[in-house]
Amino acid sequence: MTILKPIGEERSLLWRCMDLKLLMFITSTVTLVIGLVLLITWQRNQRESEIALYWSVGFCITGVAWAMVILVPHPYSAFSTVLVSTGFLAAPMFILAGVFVRGGTAVPWRLMMVACGLCIFVQLWYTLVANSELVRVLNLTVFNLVFHLIAVYLCLRSTADRVGNIMLAMGSLSIAAVLVFRIYLIAKNTTGGLDAEALVRDEVLVFLFMPSAMVVEGLACLGAILLDLIGRLTYQASTDPMTGCLNRRGFEDAATNNIAIAKRHALPISAVICDIDYFKRINDHHGHSIGDDVIKAFAGVLKDSARDADIVGRMGGEEFLILLLGCSMNDGIEYAERIRRRLRDIHVPSLSRSINMTASFGVTEFLVDDESLESMFRRADRALYRAKDAGRDRVETCLSIRGDVVVPVV
Repeated sequence: MTILKPIGEERSLLWRCMDLKLLMFITSTVTLVIGLVLLITWQRNQRESEIALYWSVGFCITGVAWAMVILVPHPYSAFSTVLVSTGFLAAPMFILAGVFVRGGTAVPWRLMMVACGLCIFVQLWYTLVANSELVRVLNLTVFNLVFHLIAVYLCLRSTADRVGNIMLAMGSLSIAAVLVFRIYLIAKNTTGGLDAEALVRDEVLVFLFMPSAMVVEGLACLGAILLDLIGRLTYQASTDPMTGCLNRRGFEDAATNNIAIAKRHALPISAVICDIDYFKRINDHHGHSIGDDVIKAFAGVLKDSARDADIVGRMGGEEFLILLLGCSMNDGIEYAERIRRRLRDIHVPSLSRSINMTASFGVTEFLVDDESLESMFRRADRALYRAKDAGRDRVETCLSIRGDVVVPVV
């Protein structure tokens, strides 16, 4: 095959091309800067996200690899071949690892290491035995292309954070496009005889595009990390850290949206407020650590019994509020009774035995003349106090409040 021929003197022409070396230097500098920015992002983010670390390592290794291409004497020795090849192979591997982690998939390190080993073997073979520069270039180019295409596939397949995944896919596609263009130019200039002058010119053309593609991929990685950070901060601002339920602010925001949906589609909606009975005794008898575990177990029962459309929020202490979209008052009563029965033999992981826990429940529903969520929540709260006054461990209802008198469901 013509493409397997060593270039010899023609290739040395390429390496004497100062324009090409300058473009390689620019590519190296750009990728190193992106890698350092990602590293700073990882450190400033309290080192919580290993994704930023993987991508930082990938871009830094790419920058160092391009620098080695410029600095390592040519033609390559076996050592320099392994050194340069390892740099270009490790970079896409770490970038792909970050994509795997971001998608919640285990990183197939063993498989990727085997693929890198095979690629390095090919590099050594065509350095020490066959002596074909073109095959070495194509081998690294194809390997990088495959890894970036896998990254594109993983990003497009994931259903979580579509905006971030599309950004990452576009970044990987920009690199893949340049790599495909490089393969095309090499094939064009080596088919039917080697055109060294055209090869130099086309390599310069490729490296005109490469820094821009690296910037696009780097910005995509930074954008994805920024979206992850915003999502995490939003989650922390609206979620109770102990139980994983919504906090008061998050619950009110979600409840407002559900009420709007219920009004638009004429759906019933009910609210259940509940409170663990005699929780202070549990704290006094078992300690606050066990008390926290009891709250977690109680929240777990509430969330397990809720549907995807329902909202479970912790209002503070041992008090929780559940909003049941598309459920009438009777449905809310059934839900509360189901929870009440389950609590009688609840298992707390930090205790060696189950405990007999009870809770009181207040149930109401959203009425047409309700001006705000507060009206519904106030009725549910009155029903809860009515349950406690009646002896606890029970479900009470309330549809209206006349003065200080609670009017239950008849």
